Amino acid sequence: MLINDKEINIKSLNDVFIEHQAYHRMKLVCCLTALNCYQYLRKTNSVREGNVSTFPQSYHEYEIHVSGEALNCFESHPISIYVSFKQDWQAWKKYSSTIQDVINSQSAIFVSSDVYNVLDGEINFYNPSIILSTV
Repeated sequence: MLINDKEINIKSLNDVFIEHQAYHRMKLVCCLTALNCYQYLRKTNSVREGNVSTFPQSYHEYEIHVSGEALNCFESHPISIYVSFKQDWQAWKKYSSTIQDVINSQSAIFVSSDVYNVLDGEINFYNPSIILSTV
């Protein structure tokens, strides 16, 4: 086992999230198995404040859910990756195309995320960094 005796100074929670990101990120090697793309139509209500009225607005938001497995020498764990694109349709299409290519090639990827949780044995990542292997 590697023990690192590097001294770090943490005075606030901000130091952990900004200066020492490696200590709180989850990193896994994964294989992706399924892609689901979602498009939501959001509507806002009209609002009246004094002499000013706003009109109802509708816009689309885009999200992707990717399923896969975290590869481990003992057993593989199910994972879910959730990525939100707000109103960026082009980024959503490009990302979904790239992920579908990875699924079709059955390549392993590296996933690294600041925001994650484990629920019923499944690891969930939210807007992670994905590094594709180029072997």
